Amino acid sequence: MRNYLTFESYLLKSWRTGINFLVLFVLFFFLSLLQLWSGSNDHLVGNELAQYIGSRATSSTLPGLFFTLFVIQQVSLLNNTGYYRGLLVFGMSRFSLFIYGQVQIFFYLLLFLFTNFAAASAAGMFFSVWPWQLMLHLNYNSLLVHGLFLFALGNSGLLISFYKPGNIMVLPFLFYWLIESWLVGYTNKKLNTELFDYAPLSSFKLIIGDALLNTTALIIISIYMCCTLYLLQQTILKKSF
Repeated sequence: MRNYLTFESYLLKSWRTGINFLVLFVLFFFLSLLQLWSGSNDHLVGNELAQYIGSRATSSTLPGLFFTLFVIQQVSLLNNTGYYRGLLVFGMSRFSLFIYGQVQIFFYLLLFLFTNFAAASAAGMFFSVWPWQLMLHLNYNSLLVHGLFLFALGNSGLLISFYKPGNIMVLPFLFYWLIESWLVGYTNKKLNTELFDYAPLSSFKLIIGDALLNTTALIIISIYMCCTLYLLQQTILKKSF
């Protein structure tokens, strides 16, 4: 674990990684501004506005899209530059590389959440909402669930990046995200059913819903997650780096 974190601290010094997080900061900053403006129009101020933006941030699916695209781009870059091949050459086993991938997702997830918080704090100053108010009025159960949602999607991005490394892969994923979201909404409304909520990405979105997950949803999400991890492990074991 210590070596894994050492590897990640080395990668953080790269200007490419810095630019990626800067772009995320800007996106979250303007998204937070819109949410704060919406809340202020409902006459929310101070602690109420801080609670409102925290609730909106942890229940939104848009950060999941941003995080997956970031993982695809970052891991594809590491694949194409021979970073993982170098780790194998210097003695890391392929199974250890799989574990390292999980550590990377968790590490990026923490940095991603911190970037989101920093952007919300910067935007909140324009509406007299301060960072300590955001922390005090944040629902940590919702934050944990949001983290699980990001972790599930991050592994999907990791699988794509190892199976077909390339920054261009963000486009098919974005296209699938938009198409599935539209199809699920359209078919559920047209056929008056919730069956299509169990499509791959839509099932992960159920993790951050307000309602408690039923047994069927838990089983389906668990199956999707296990399949993703299994395919990722097999891809790493069989991949020619």
